Amino acid sequence: MSTFNRRRFLQLSGISAATLATLESQIVRKAYSFGKTLTQETSRKRALLVGVNNYPDSDRFTPLQGCTTDVLLQRALLVHRFGFHPDDICILSDDMSDKPTRDNILTAFEEHLIKPCREGDVVVFHFSGHGSQVIEPNSPDGDDLNSTLVPADAANDTEVVNDIMGRTLFLLTSALETEYFCGVLDSCYAGGGTRGNVRVRSAWDGKVYQAGQEELDFQRQWLQEQQIPFETVRAQRQMGVAKGIMLAAAQRDQEAVDVGFDGFHAGAFTYLLTQYLWQQTDSHVGTMARITQDMKDLSGQVPFLDAQAERQFQQSEMFFVPSSAQIPPAEAVITEVNGNEAEIWFGGVDPESLSTFGPRGTLTPAGLEDRGEVEILSRSGMQGRVRLPTTLPEGTLLQEVSRVISPDLKLRIGLDLSLGEKSADVQSRLNNIARVEGVRSQPGAISYEGEIHYVLSVMTADYRQRFAEHGIVPDHVPAIGQIGLFTRGLDEWLIDSFIEDTTTGGRLVSALLPKLQLLLAARLVKATLKANSTRLQIACSLVSEEIAATPELLDGLLEQGVQTVNTHDLFVLPAIVFPTRDVNLKPHQIPFNANFRFVLKNQEAEPLYVGIIVIASDGRFLVLHPKISASPAIANPESLMQPGETRLVPSSEVGAFFAEELGRGEVLVIASPEPFFPVLKQLDTLTAFQDLQASRGKEDVMSEDSSQTFNAINGLLTETRTGQTDGAPSTVVRTAEMSAYAISFEVVEVS
Repeated sequence: MSTFNRRRFLQLSGISAATLATLESQIVRKAYSFGKTLTQETSRKRALLVGVNNYPDSDRFTPLQGCTTDVLLQRALLVHRFGFHPDDICILSDDMSDKPTRDNILTAFEEHLIKPCREGDVVVFHFSGHGSQVIEPNSPDGDDLNSTLVPADAANDTEVVNDIMGRTLFLLTSALETEYFCGVLDSCYAGGGTRGNVRVRSAWDGKVYQAGQEELDFQRQWLQEQQIPFETVRAQRQMGVAKGIMLAAAQRDQEAVDVGFDGFHAGAFTYLLTQYLWQQTDSHVGTMARITQDMKDLSGQVPFLDAQAERQFQQSEMFFVPSSAQIPPAEAVITEVNGNEAEIWFGGVDPESLSTFGPRGTLTPAGLEDRGEVEILSRSGMQGRVRLPTTLPEGTLLQEVSRVISPDLKLRIGLDLSLGEKSADVQSRLNNIARVEGVRSQPGAISYEGEIHYVLSVMTADYRQRFAEHGIVPDHVPAIGQIGLFTRGLDEWLIDSFIEDTTTGGRLVSALLPKLQLLLAARLVKATLKANSTRLQIACSLVSEEIAATPELLDGLLEQGVQTVNTHDLFVLPAIVFPTRDVNLKPHQIPFNANFRFVLKNQEAEPLYVGIIVIASDGRFLVLHPKISASPAIANPESLMQPGETRLVPSSEVGAFFAEELGRGEVLVIASPEPFFPVLKQLDTLTAFQDLQASRGKEDVMSEDSSQTFNAINGLLTETRTGQTDGAPSTVVRTAEMSAYAISFEVVEVS
């Protein structure tokens, strides 16, 4: 039935040193320090990871770039955080000797996952690549279509295809002896092509394809082997997945995308999923809720979770691995040692902070801080080279000590082809603004070169129609022909950034200058401080006024938040807590016009200064705590919390905060043993400063204003020490001394 080489597959000899060097990183070929000791003796953890970039050249497919990176991200996560043994993970990708063809995928599923599987085992299947659809009368979704995974050897010149259908995946997972199956699908079944700086993971025109005879025969074979009537399978599929849980990158009618990051491409879903799990212990549903909010800066897709009927697997811990068996959080891991230098993999770094992990940044071995600091020598994408203070083995986890703010840290604006003849002038003027760079899209190019943060484009009829299809009221969308800023995937536009296309390049950039300075400052703050975890134990939760004002509800929340992990008491609270009995709120959502407060707890043995700021998606800042006044004081007593102190912000006597504007943003909870009130004061005045600039109606680009704003923020946040990087000055931030935890939120209307 297959040409798959089972012996080579089982030995995983396809992962040679040369192959892994091609794949960006030599990810752990030998035993690692924690994983073996945590692997449960009574059950095994096995995974099949599939990534397809290279599809046949045709009109059906857009080339992909991030799928082979996805399998590396997933493999590193499973090994270094969830205790999977490297020999129990099979990878099929374009860069491996075993390619992700249809036969190889199906045979690997049978030989590597089904046959050795026993009751209680944990099984993971990951697919990154194109998705499509084939015609299936009376399909479970009621649209006469069946979603498919497209293998590397997919047909490209016929309407009869042998894609791997959803029904096939259902039959394969049904054959597993264990219920603990987790599928991760980073593909989609809508769209196709490119948008902004993303590539859509879907074949074009999915509704015209029919399943090939080979695929239908394969399904009949499995129906006979399992002695399951076809109608039974149809009924079971309507109830949910066959076993365990399935995590999908997007809803059925949405687009899942490849995104260009700082030095590499990856699936937006896979990168956010794996990066979050490097830092957090969470349930399947909690993880999906968090990354759904973070996804909106990259793509409009909404991840989807489906679970086995009548089971509560949504609430189970990720990959069914208990927290006691998960390896401690980290930013990176040593993958290869060469004398006093080593290669490392930056799996746990937030995408908005990755650019700050460069030369002169430092890390420390997790749990071995007395061994000294590991100095970063270079980084390319997810892979870095470091100097070791002492002998450290491969597999050693590394936690962050300091970041570097390089002179090359910039806000990169993609210039859409719709700008026409203005592009060259606009690019030149953007490049004259300190730390801002315009990046032109070339005719015929699939996407922009490198990472971009926003796209400057004309609002076209196609864009406006797409927003209308997503349920956005047309009156709220900028008019056709106006020019303004979009997110990198053209999924959202930035409020107050659109103007009429009647201006020169100079007037256009001048009008955008206040917004650009806000976005630049937001990028600096996030790159400097943002993390999914903080080494300083400060807990924060945003709670409704009802919970804050009811002692028994608040006490119950606090009691539920204290957990014991690895003999250390950690204070863990849900990020946002609102009653849902009267409204249909999703996690991380806040009702419009609702009152809310923050509950804070200092878990450190020393006093901490704590601040709370909000950064809206359009770059605006708002300092919520402490209260900012005209006082030039270095420290504000309101911000100081004693060891073990729990506090409501604002206090009951003052009143609550008020969600008075629809939209999304992030709360940054900043903590430090040292006072940082001037930082908060500068941020508080920044939005007003930009509004004043906008009201002046300046016609010329004044780069010095942007430079002064940047230098003020930079100097306040990074006053620890400065140095040289490749001949240029850079600033080093000791994140162990000042760090921030991010809470993503969205204010929504509720009925």
